[in-house]
Amino acid sequence: MPQVTFSYPSVIGISGAARAGKDTLCRALIRVLAKQGKNAVRKSIAGDTVKTDLQELIERKFKLDSFTEITEEKEFMRPLLVEYGKMQRSKTKGRYFIEQFKPEQDAINILPDIRYVEYPKDEVYWLKNEVNGFLIFLEREGVSDVNDTERVNNKIIREVADYKLKWTDLDENREEDRAKLDEYAQNILSFIYISTVSKATISLEDMLQPSSTF
Repeated sequence: MPQVTFSYPSVIGISGAARAGKDTLCRALIRVLAKQGKNAVRKSIAGDTVKTDLQELIERKFKLDSFTEITEEKEFMRPLLVEYGKMQRSKTKGRYFIEQFKPEQDAINILPDIRYVEYPKDEVYWLKNEVNGFLIFLEREGVSDVNDTERVNNKIIREVADYKLKWTDLDENREEDRAKLDEYAQNILSFIYISTVSKATISLEDMLQPSSTF
Protein backbone atom coordinates (compact mmCIF):
# COMPACT_ATOMS: atom_id res chain seq x y z
CA MET A 1 0.00 0.00 0.00
CA PRO A 2 1.35 3.49 -0.83
CA GLN A 3 2.50 5.60 2.12
CA VAL A 4 0.20 8.26 3.52
CA THR A 5 1.95 11.62 3.66
CA PHE A 6 1.08 14.11 6.40
CA SER A 7 1.15 17.87 6.66
CA TYR A 8 -0.50 20.15 9.16
CA PRO A 9 -3.37 22.35 7.96
CA SER A 10 -2.10 25.66 6.62
CA VAL A 11 -4.60 27.48 8.88
CA ILE A 12 -5.42 26.67 12.50
CA GLY A 13 -8.12 28.75 14.17
CA ILE A 14 -8.69 29.27 17.89
CA SER A 15 -12.05 30.34 19.33
CA GLY A 16 -13.25 31.04 22.84
CA ALA A 17 -14.30 33.77 25.22
CA ALA A 18 -12.21 36.87 25.79
CA ARG A 19 -9.43 36.09 28.30
CA ALA A 20 -9.72 32.34 27.71
CA GLY A 21 -6.05 32.33 26.69
CA LYS A 22 -6.29 32.12 22.90
CA ASP A 23 -3.05 34.05 22.31
CA THR A 24 -1.33 32.03 25.01
CA LEU A 25 -2.29 28.80 23.25
CA CYS A 26 -1.21 30.30 19.93
CA ARG A 27 2.28 30.98 21.29
CA ALA A 28 2.49 27.46 22.74
CA LEU A 29 1.56 25.94 19.37
CA ILE A 30 4.19 28.06 17.64
CA ARG A 31 6.85 26.94 20.16
CA VAL A 32 6.04 23.24 19.79
CA LEU A 33 5.85 23.44 16.01
CA ALA A 34 9.23 25.18 15.96
CA LYS A 35 10.71 22.23 17.86
CA GLN A 36 9.39 20.03 15.04
CA GLY A 37 11.11 22.24 12.49
CA LYS A 38 7.82 23.77 11.32
CA ASN A 39 7.37 27.46 10.56
CA ALA A 40 4.22 28.77 12.27
CA VAL A 41 3.07 32.37 12.59
CA ARG A 42 0.36 34.24 14.43
CA LYS A 43 -2.10 35.95 12.10
CA SER A 44 -5.31 37.87 12.67
CA ILE A 45 -8.50 37.46 10.69
CA ALA A 46 -9.71 41.00 11.49
CA GLY A 47 -7.53 42.88 13.96
CA ASP A 48 -4.64 43.76 11.67
CA THR A 49 -6.97 44.79 8.84
CA VAL A 50 -9.03 47.06 11.11
CA LYS A 51 -5.89 48.74 12.42
CA THR A 52 -4.49 49.17 8.92
CA ASP A 53 -7.75 50.58 7.55
CA LEU A 54 -7.99 53.14 10.37
CA GLN A 55 -4.28 53.86 10.81
CA GLU A 56 -4.27 57.17 8.93
CA LEU A 57 -7.45 58.43 10.60
CA ILE A 58 -6.25 57.56 14.11
CA GLU A 59 -2.85 59.14 13.53
CA ARG A 60 -4.35 62.30 12.02
CA LYS A 61 -7.14 62.82 14.54
CA PHE A 62 -5.65 61.42 17.74
CA LYS A 63 -1.88 61.41 17.11
CA LEU A 64 -1.79 57.73 18.02
CA ASP A 65 -0.48 54.58 16.36
CA SER A 66 -3.29 52.08 15.71
CA PHE A 67 -0.78 49.25 16.30
CA THR A 68 0.32 50.56 19.71
CA GLU A 69 1.04 48.09 22.49
CA ILE A 70 0.37 50.67 25.23
CA THR A 71 -2.65 49.39 27.19
CA GLU A 72 -4.23 52.80 27.84
CA GLU A 73 -4.02 53.77 24.17
CA LYS A 74 -5.42 50.42 23.06
CA GLU A 75 -8.40 50.81 25.38
CA PHE A 76 -8.99 54.36 24.14
CA MET A 77 -9.15 53.19 20.51
CA ARG A 78 -11.09 49.97 21.09
CA PRO A 79 -14.64 51.40 20.66
CA LEU A 80 -13.73 52.87 17.27
CA LEU A 81 -12.06 49.66 16.10
CA VAL A 82 -14.97 47.51 17.26
CA GLU A 83 -17.65 49.66 15.61
CA TYR A 84 -15.73 49.82 12.35
CA GLY A 85 -15.44 46.03 12.37
CA LYS A 86 -19.17 45.65 12.99
CA MET A 87 -20.01 47.98 10.10
CA GLN A 88 -17.80 46.13 7.62
CA ARG A 89 -19.14 42.76 8.73
CA SER A 90 -22.75 43.95 8.42
CA LYS A 91 -22.20 45.45 4.98
CA THR A 92 -20.56 42.29 3.57
CA LYS A 93 -22.39 39.58 5.58
CA GLY A 94 -19.22 38.69 7.41
CA ARG A 95 -16.97 38.47 4.35
CA TYR A 96 -14.96 41.72 4.45
CA PHE A 97 -12.13 40.57 6.70
CA ILE A 98 -12.08 37.08 5.21
CA GLU A 99 -11.54 38.51 1.74
CA GLN A 100 -8.80 40.84 3.03
CA PHE A 101 -6.93 38.08 4.84
CA LYS A 102 -3.59 37.11 3.31
CA PRO A 103 -2.08 33.93 4.77
CA GLU A 104 1.67 33.68 5.01
CA GLN A 105 2.90 31.22 2.42
CA ASP A 106 5.07 28.24 3.45
CA ALA A 107 3.89 28.61 7.05
CA ILE A 108 1.19 27.34 9.37
CA ASN A 109 -1.04 30.35 10.02
CA ILE A 110 -2.53 30.34 13.53
CA LEU A 111 -5.51 32.65 14.02
CA PRO A 112 -6.51 33.19 17.67
CA ASP A 113 -9.50 35.38 16.76
CA ILE A 114 -12.07 33.17 15.05
CA ARG A 115 -15.28 34.56 16.55
CA TYR A 116 -18.29 34.52 14.26
CA VAL A 117 -20.95 32.25 12.79
CA GLU A 118 -23.56 34.98 12.30
CA TYR A 119 -23.77 34.66 8.52
CA PRO A 120 -23.95 31.57 6.25
CA LYS A 121 -20.34 31.98 5.02
CA ASP A 122 -18.81 33.61 8.07
CA GLU A 123 -15.41 33.01 9.67
CA VAL A 124 -16.06 29.44 10.84
CA TYR A 125 -17.48 28.40 7.45
CA TRP A 126 -14.45 29.94 5.73
CA LEU A 127 -11.99 28.20 8.05
CA LYS A 128 -13.52 24.74 7.82
CA ASN A 129 -14.82 24.71 4.24
CA GLU A 130 -12.78 27.15 2.16
CA VAL A 131 -9.25 26.67 3.52
CA ASN A 132 -9.67 23.21 5.11
CA GLY A 133 -8.47 24.56 8.43
CA PHE A 134 -8.59 23.09 11.93
CA LEU A 135 -10.71 24.74 14.64
CA ILE A 136 -9.89 24.68 18.36
CA PHE A 137 -12.40 25.86 20.97
CA LEU A 138 -10.76 26.99 24.20
CA GLU A 139 -12.34 27.40 27.62
CA ARG A 140 -10.71 28.64 30.80
CA GLU A 141 -12.03 27.93 34.27
CA GLY A 142 -13.62 31.02 35.80
CA VAL A 143 -13.92 32.85 32.47
CA SER A 144 -17.34 33.39 30.86
CA ASP A 145 -18.55 35.03 27.67
CA VAL A 146 -18.39 38.80 28.06
CA ASN A 147 -21.56 39.70 26.14
CA ASP A 148 -24.56 38.27 24.29
CA THR A 149 -22.81 38.30 20.91
CA GLU A 150 -19.95 36.20 22.26
CA ARG A 151 -22.36 33.89 24.08
CA VAL A 152 -24.49 33.19 21.01
CA ASN A 153 -21.53 32.64 18.67
CA ASN A 154 -19.49 30.56 21.09
CA LYS A 155 -22.38 28.20 21.79
CA ILE A 156 -22.44 27.25 18.11
CA ILE A 157 -18.67 27.33 17.57
CA ARG A 158 -18.11 24.96 20.48
CA GLU A 159 -20.34 22.37 18.82
CA VAL A 160 -18.58 22.49 15.45
CA ALA A 161 -14.99 22.77 16.71
CA ASP A 162 -12.55 20.00 15.78
CA TYR A 163 -10.92 20.05 19.21
CA LYS A 164 -12.17 21.31 22.59
CA LEU A 165 -9.84 22.22 25.44
CA LYS A 166 -10.62 23.46 28.93
CA TRP A 167 -7.73 24.62 31.09
CA THR A 168 -6.95 26.50 34.27
CA ASP A 169 -5.15 29.81 34.71
CA LEU A 170 -1.55 29.22 33.63
CA ASP A 171 1.31 31.73 33.62
CA GLU A 172 3.60 31.14 30.65
CA ASN A 173 6.35 33.10 32.42
CA ARG A 174 6.62 30.30 34.98
CA GLU A 175 8.69 27.38 33.72
CA GLU A 176 6.34 24.74 35.16
CA ASP A 177 3.24 26.35 33.64
CA ARG A 178 5.00 26.92 30.33
CA ALA A 179 5.80 23.21 30.15
CA LYS A 180 2.14 22.41 30.83
CA LEU A 181 1.03 24.80 28.07
CA ASP A 182 3.43 23.16 25.64
CA GLU A 183 2.03 19.77 26.64
CA TYR A 184 -1.49 20.97 25.78
CA ALA A 185 -0.20 22.22 22.43
CA GLN A 186 1.57 18.92 21.72
CA ASN A 187 -1.64 17.00 22.50
CA ILE A 188 -3.54 19.13 19.99
CA LEU A 189 -0.92 18.61 17.30
CA SER A 190 -0.87 14.86 17.98
CA PHE A 191 -4.65 14.81 17.61
CA ILE A 192 -4.40 16.64 14.28
CA TYR A 193 -1.79 14.12 13.11
CA ILE A 194 -3.77 11.05 14.15
CA SER A 195 -7.09 12.27 12.77
CA THR A 196 -5.56 13.45 9.49
CA VAL A 197 -3.62 10.25 8.86
CA SER A 198 -6.62 8.11 9.83
CA LYS A 199 -8.88 9.93 7.37
CA ALA A 200 -6.25 9.73 4.63
CA THR A 201 -5.73 5.98 5.24
CA ILE A 202 -9.46 5.26 5.08
CA SER A 203 -9.76 7.31 1.90
CA LEU A 204 -6.79 5.49 0.34
CA GLU A 205 -8.20 2.08 1.26
CA ASP A 206 -11.52 3.02 -0.35
CA MET A 207 -9.70 3.98 -3.54
CA LEU A 208 -7.84 0.67 -3.60
CA GLN A 209 -10.97 -1.45 -3.09
CA PRO A 210 -11.83 -3.48 -6.21
CA SER A 211 -14.97 -2.16 -7.83
CA SER A 212 -18.03 -4.36 -7.60
CA THR A 213 -19.64 -5.79 -10.70
CA PHE A 214 -23.32 -6.63 -10.97
